[in-house]
Amino acid sequence: MSEWLAERAGVAEAQLMVTFYRALTEWRDEEAVAKFTCPRMALAGSDDVIATAGYSARIGPLVAERRADLERLGWAVRLVERARHDLFTRPEVVVPLVRAFLDPILLPG
Repeated sequence: MSEWLAERAGVAEAQLMVTFYRALTEWRDEEAVAKFTCPRMALAGSDDVIATAGYSARIGPLVAERRADLERLGWAVRLVERARHDLFTRPEVVVPLVRAFLDPILLPG
C-alpha cells in the first residue's frame, strides 16, 4: 500500500498515512472506547465502504455489526440507510441527527 500512496501523494504524506493506518491496526479499540465517559455517537452510512489499492475499510457495515456492543457501552448509534462515505457532505441529513444527539446534552431543560 505504501508504494501506491507514494505514487499518488508526496513521499512524506504517504509515509504519514502509512504510519497512521499501521498504528490503527495495532490499536486496542475495544479497551480504549470502554473507558470513554463523555457522551458519544457513532454516525455512518450503511454503505460506507472505502476500497483503495486492494484494501478496504468497512465503516458502515462494521458499525452495523457492532451496534449492540456500542450501545451496551453507552454509544448512540445512527446508521443512514444507503449512504456512503460522502454522507457528511449532506448537511440536511447529518445536522438533524447530530442536533438530536447534542441538543439534550448542551441545551438541557
